[in-house]
Formats: sequence, structure tokens, C-alpha cells
Amino acid sequence: MLAISGQRMAALEGGSNAISTSSDFEAICKVAHDVKIPVTVDNTSLINLILYIGRYFINPIEHGADIVYNRLWNNNRGIMIDGGKSPWNNGGFTIFTNPSSDYHGLIYWDIFGYNAFTTKARSEIMRNVGPCQNPFGSFLLIQGFEALSLRVHTVYTQAENVLELEKWFESRDDVL
Repeated sequence: MLAISGQRMAALEGGSNAISTSSDFEAICKVAHDVKIPVTVDNTSLINLILYIGRYFINPIEHGADIVYNRLWNNNRGIMIDGGKSPWNNGGFTIFTNPSSDYHGLIYWDIFGYNAFTTKARSEIMRNVGPCQNPFGSFLLIQGFEALSLRVHTVYTQAENVLELEKWFESRDDVL
């Protein structure tokens, strides 16, 4: 668990580039949600690697994660997906339940409910950081998009080949 100024959140990595494994999202999310802690997943390695497990592509939100981050390139911005089910009014996230001085006393939870996180990110973080990236970053992002379908097809084909090879080995009596 990660503690930041009184706010607690479980932070996971979707998959490891080094060993190509995935976290047990459902078990971790259940434990975190039992104590009212939202779960965030850095899914960057999965968007690049398209980790293939058990014939299903992993979507952490379907397995209980609350917020998922994906970068489309190593030094580039990407996307943030909010599952829209975190109770940000559980007492641990006063930035959503107290009046915002930036927006004339707006209380995000009262107006936006489960979408409070996304709305605050769009209205305040993008305002302060900026929604625009540098030109070279845009070039890299476009390169990533153009090659994404090829990368997905390649990884999917390799995964199918591995499964076929596994079936072949299992059918052989001379292989343990």
C-alpha cells in the first residue's frame, strides 16, 4: 500500500516487462476494497507487450481495479481510465469532499459522484500541467499508433504458436 499525506491507495503494475507476469488483480482488489482503498494499475507494459494469459487479454478494471494508466510510448503521455466505481467520499479523499478554492467552492463528490476523480483530473490537472505535449512526443505517439496493430497481431500470433507447441509437447510420450 502507498500512503501519501493521509490518502491511501493500492498501486500495482499490470505486468512486468522483465518476467512477463501479471498481478492477481482480483485478490488484491478484494483486500483493498474491503478496507475502502482504491486500486490503481500502471498497465503500460501490457499496452506495449500485450501480455497474453489464458487466451484473454487483461483488462484490470474488469478484475476490480479502479483506475488504470496506459502510456503509449516510454517518454510519452497516454491515457487514464477511471472505472467509475470508487467511493471517493469514504473519508480518505478530502480533495473530493471539501470545497475546491480553484472552482469557487465546488465539491466534486456532491456534483460528480463516482466521476469525481476523472472530473478533477480533467479540470485541475490538465489546467495546471497542460493537455498538450511537445512535437517530438506527438511524433512518437503517432509512430506507436501506426505500429500498434502490427505489434498486437505479432504478439497474438506468437501466443497462438506457443499454445500449439505446448499441445504438441503434451501429446508426445517422450517429453516429460
